[in-house]
Amino acid sequence: MRKFIDAGLSSKGNWRLYIEDDQDEDGGNLISWFIELCNKKTLFIEENNLEGDFKILNDGNNQFEITLSTTALSEDLDLYIYDALGQSLLWDRIRNENGTYRYDLNMSYASPGVYIIRLGDNSVFATKRIIVK
Repeated sequence: MRKFIDAGLSSKGNWRLYIEDDQDEDGGNLISWFIELCNKKTLFIEENNLEGDFKILNDGNNQFEITLSTTALSEDLDLYIYDALGQSLLWDRIRNENGTYRYDLNMSYASPGVYIIRLGDNSVFATKRIIVK
């Protein structure tokens, strides 16, 4: 199996499978094959391997305050907002200021429904859900 991870390539367009017999040119048969295209890891609701206190406060009118208080992290973290279908709606980078990451999220433009918040990097992250009314 061959994997292409974050190759920066688009999945749009025509794809072709080429097979080459490089062993004694004696021929053969392809029994089956598959290709799987996906750009993000599966999100699980309420998953957390971040050290610290991760909170999402509902300030009313579809305004949310996202905070992570931690002494274990200092680098910038990525914030993603996904809809219920897993489509990314927003990405932003959050800085640690005196042990706290903070982001004011305005979801007043969004359709009512469930949304997933993901905060972290490639190795440590937390996910939570919010409901927009």
